[in-house]
Amino acid sequence: MKEQFNYIPKKDFLQTMNISRWTFTEWVNNHKLPIIRIGYRTFIPFTEYKEWEKKYHQNIPQQRDNDFEWKNIF
Repeated sequence: MKEQFNYIPKKDFLQTMNISRWTFTEWVNNHKLPIIRIGYRTFIPFTEYKEWEKKYHQNIPQQRDNDFEWKNIF
C-alpha cells in the first residue's frame, strides 16, 4: 500500500486563506498552527490543520445597522 503525504505548501496556504506572512507567523506562534519544515520549505499537514481549524473556527454573524432607512425615489 502506498502512503500518500497530504501536506499543503505554505505559499498555497497563504493564497487560499488570503492572509499575509505576518498573520501566518502569528497563527503558528500564538495559536499553534501545526507546521512541518523540510529543509527551507514549510508545509501544513492537512489532517492536523482540520483539527486545528475546528478548535479556532468562529462563526460570527454579520451585524446589521438598524438605523438604515431607504430613500423614497418617488
